[in-house]
Amino acid sequence: MKNRLICRICLIALMLALAGCGISAGTTTLPSPTPSATPEPTPEPLPQLSFSTVDSDGNAWTEASLADAKLTMINLWAYWCGPCLRELPDLQRLSENYAGLGLRVLGIGEAAEESANLMAMADNGVEYPCLRYTAEFDPWLNTGYVPTTMFVDANGQVRGETVIGSRSYEDWAEIIDGLLAEIG
Repeated sequence: MKNRLICRICLIALMLALAGCGISAGTTTLPSPTPSATPEPTPEPLPQLSFSTVDSDGNAWTEASLADAKLTMINLWAYWCGPCLRELPDLQRLSENYAGLGLRVLGIGEAAEESANLMAMADNGVEYPCLRYTAEFDPWLNTGYVPTTMFVDANGQVRGETVIGSRSYEDWAEIIDGLLAEIG
């Protein structure tokens, strides 16, 4: 019994002693990184968006279809994804509220899930088009996650970062405002 007590006291003392081994509040000096002889490779810019697909009504869509909008928001989603479903009403509001500023919102989904996606869109009051996913979107949208969203200008140039995950109306509005200001 006495040995256990002594062991516990020693263990607590050791833990307290080791706790002081970190960098103290006033000390922030860290070793400088050594310059590399070879510079980091610059990532290749992604090519302009190029695709050919159809929407749920069978209408043909290509990158040229995006030319009449200043900015197009392309949102990859699925009917079985809770965060996707929760942001659908916000995306519809963005589609309505930003149309006059040149924004177009497009959904995009797997062809095999089209009927379930259309039902989910109807249940959430979504009226913007939903395109069928093709491998041509892979460089931007094949993240393994839904929702995943990208933005494209009227020239087919991808703008900003690909966004993984859902956002609120306010968060999307901030991103869109910034991109529209950047485009001019």
